[in-house]
Amino acid sequence: MIPAWITGAGGLIGSALVRAAASFAPGWQARGLKRTELDLTDVRAVRELFQRDKPGLLIHCAGLTKTRLCSKSPPSPGN
Repeated sequence: MIPAWITGAGGLIGSALVRAAASFAPGWQARGLKRTELDLTDVRAVRELFQRDKPGLLIHCAGLTKTRLCSKSPPSPGN
């Protein structure tokens, strides 16, 4: 089976995709990634896990929902 990452698996859309994956994408091994499992702002951690899993598909559903906080504290360059 081909590994597939679904980021934002703790959210509404990401979790729905993870639940539906087995029925609608039987040739793929869906791995739902929540923020607690992989911090997408940690470039080194993402690179290491990506090289280990070698996903053939990435469905990016992660997002920041606290827009005021995001505006006050934007990510640093390179993240």
